[in-house]
Amino acid sequence: MFASIRISDAMHDPSGALELLTTSSSITLSSLPSCHGIYVLESHDSKLSYIGETGGSGFRGRIWGYHTTGSEERSHKFSQAYNTGRLWRCRKRHPLYALQKPSDAKVTKDLRALFVRRNCRAKICVINNPGLPKSEFLAQLKALESSVKSIALPAMLVWDGKYFPAEAEPTDLVDALIDELALPLEKRHALQRQAYLFTAHRK
Repeated sequence: MFASIRISDAMHDPSGALELLTTSSSITLSSLPSCHGIYVLESHDSKLSYIGETGGSGFRGRIWGYHTTGSEERSHKFSQAYNTGRLWRCRKRHPLYALQKPSDAKVTKDLRALFVRRNCRAKICVINNPGLPKSEFLAQLKALESSVKSIALPAMLVWDGKYFPAEAEPTDLVDALIDELALPLEKRHALQRQAYLFTAHRK
């Protein structure tokens, strides 16, 4: 059972909506429903790091999909937060792009998505829509996100914006995942090449 509130009540009392959100139980990303609402993304080390709203995608489409597998530079938060170390790839406009093998970049992105889905979680608050036209409901949901962010603790907004710093690579967890998957040597070498590029990128 997920925390839920009607859109009219949430708009009237965003602090109540925030409390429902933050006191709800964390759930695995594979447990995300397809309904709509507001959410907070939880890092691998249980830090609440970003508040968002589902738009028309629903929790599953927005978090399991876009945030986890989307581009690192388009507000897809898990992708950007874990674009680091052996999970790093660079985009076409980056000066190191010409040094990156497309096959290496695919290995890192695939492993990153799997890492996030295994190790990160979310808290959600379902926002019920009692008969509003979809466009009006989505506009109110966006306004609710802004209201909730305005009263949230700064620590819950560290992944806000487009260019926040990535997390440090969770080395032990990445090692464990690589071993669990029994990745072949060629893929392990691909990950290491990406890590070397990441180090060059950081200088």
